[in-house]
Amino acid sequence: MTNLQNFKKQLNSVEPIECDLKVGDRVIYKNDFGIKFGPFEVIGFEKKEDISGGRFVYLNKDSYWFPVKAEQLTKQ
Repeated sequence: MTNLQNFKKQLNSVEPIECDLKVGDRVIYKNDFGIKFGPFEVIGFEKKEDISGGRFVYLNKDSYWFPVKAEQLTKQ
């Protein structure tokens, strides 16, 4: 089983698609139903060739292995 520290080693530190986020930013996540969660920290980005459904930002949340879309995030 992969823990958060090992998982972070696999991530990119630079966004694969231009956005206003960087590793370490504090953000609020809004899901598809408009419910807000957070604050969370951006822990890394997906590799460009692995982006699926526009999800490429990883957060320090319970499901840290599941990326979210940049447009679902608001910087604090």
